[in-house]
Amino acid sequence: MRHLISAGSFDKKLHRFLLNHPDLKNKTKGTLGLLSKDVFSASLETHKLSGSLKMFYGASINNSYRIVFIFDTENVFLLNIGSHDEVY
Repeated sequence: MRHLISAGSFDKKLHRFLLNHPDLKNKTKGTLGLLSKDVFSASLETHKLSGSLKMFYGASINNSYRIVFIFDTENVFLLNIGSHDEVY
């Protein structure tokens, strides 16, 4: 199990995201829990990003919203959360 570490302003973005999307609170918490257990869980649809974000990964909260992160053997560094257009 990896530790979740908020990088930069992720906590502020997460707070704002949950205020704007209270219906996704449980789904978002579930996604974060899965990231901690297995970053490549099938339900996360984890994918390597490209272009200027090629060193990062994206995971799906649902069809519209994503979490951008990087990880190593012990940690998942949470970088951004929002819609596809907001985070990519």
